[in-house]
Amino acid sequence: MDEIIVFTNTNPYDAPVLLPQRLPNSRRDAARVRFGFVFIMAGILMAGSALLPVLFSLGAFSRASTAVDNSPTPAVLSGRPLTALPAEPVLSPEAVLPAIVPLSGTGRVIIEKIGVSMPIVEGENEQVLFSGAWRYPFGSMPDQGGNTVLFGHRYKNLPPNPETFFALDKLAVGDQFTVLWGGKTFRYRVVETKVVPPTDISVLDSTGRPTLTLITCTPVFTTKARLVIRSELI
Repeated sequence: MDEIIVFTNTNPYDAPVLLPQRLPNSRRDAARVRFGFVFIMAGILMAGSALLPVLFSLGAFSRASTAVDNSPTPAVLSGRPLTALPAEPVLSPEAVLPAIVPLSGTGRVIIEKIGVSMPIVEGENEQVLFSGAWRYPFGSMPDQGGNTVLFGHRYKNLPPNPETFFALDKLAVGDQFTVLWGGKTFRYRVVETKVVPPTDISVLDSTGRPTLTLITCTPVFTTKARLVIRSELI
């Protein structure tokens, strides 16, 4: 049977001098058991490290497949109307904004009470909210009667920046504001304020009276619900 040779230092004062020393059979067997255990554990660790990336990928896939997608959905898809009120869009560095359709004159919403003066912009979906108040393309226009709907950012800009609906919740029934459109001035009076879930698209419906509807996210810094300000032409 093979013998295991170990080396011991017999000179503690100088550089180590290693001399062979034979082990008794019992110690030799114990050493073999220890070496065998070390090799087995090393094999287990190597196999585990190889499987770890696979297990991690499976776990990530499972989480992704069950996660709820809270990212904003483009408001208009293939020329169809909204199925839910849009949320505050998030602009990534590589995002390309849709082209803004020039208006046939000055388009601006001015709400004196809360210091708002925002350009009204046109576009295929809510990404143009980064440029101003987005006029819902399936709604009306101020000079055509019916329901003109404007969506605005709640917290992209903060007061005193005038291009924000941050303080839109301060408007109350009876308050008045102005819309400039096509070289004309339109004056509106608030007739209703309410909070609705994003799925309530009835606020986009046509109206018999000339109406302007302002919509933004609420509570502030969230996209949980929508604050709706309904106003009528004076």
